[in-house]
Amino acid sequence: MTMKKYQEDTTLNSRKPSFVNLGVAVHWFDRVKNCGVVTQVPPFTVAVRNEKPLPEKKSPMTQLTFHHYQQQARKTAVYPNQGKNLTYPILGLAGETGEVADHVKKIFRDDNGIVTPQRKKALVKELGDVLWYLAAICNELNVTLETVAKTNLKKLQSRKIRGTLHGKGDNR
Repeated sequence: MTMKKYQEDTTLNSRKPSFVNLGVAVHWFDRVKNCGVVTQVPPFTVAVRNEKPLPEKKSPMTQLTFHHYQQQARKTAVYPNQGKNLTYPILGLAGETGEVADHVKKIFRDDNGIVTPQRKKALVKELGDVLWYLAAICNELNVTLETVAKTNLKKLQSRKIRGTLHGKGDNR
C-alpha cells in the first residue's frame, strides 16, 4: 500500500481534497475533508480519520518483542498434534486474513470508504489473530518471528538497492 498525505486544494477554490503522489492521479472523495492520511489500494482510496495518538501505557508489554510475543502466544495454542501440525495454523491464517479482508470490504460497503474508529478497532483485533497464527506457523517450523522479520527486511532492502521492489516473482 502507498501512504498519501492529505492536503487541502487552495488553488482551485475547491472544497474537495487533493491527493498528491508524484503525478499519479487518485480519485477524489468528498467525504475525506477531515482526514489526515489516505491510503490508496488500487483502484480504491480509503480515508483514515485523524485520531489523537494513543497514550503509551506503562506496562511489561511496552517493550514487547517478537520473541516474547511468540513465547506468550505459544502458551495459548490449543490444537490437534501441536508441534507436528503445520496445516492447522496455515488454515487458521487463511481464515483470519479473510476476516481482515471482510472488514476492508465493509469500509467500502458500509462506511463510504472511511476507516471509522470502530472498524479500525475490529481490524486491529483481526490483525492480532493473523499475528497469532503467523507465530503458530513459525513454531511449527521451529523458526522465530524475529528470523522471519529480519529475513524479509534483508530481502526487501536487497530489492530496493537493485531497483526490483516492483515486479513479479519471488527471486527478483
